[in-house]
Amino acid sequence: MVSLDYMIHSGERLSF
Repeated sequence: MVSLDYMIHSGERLSF
């Protein structure tokens, strides 16, 4: 399971 930090960084690029 990915950490929230990873999701935040990825989401920033993917305009999550």
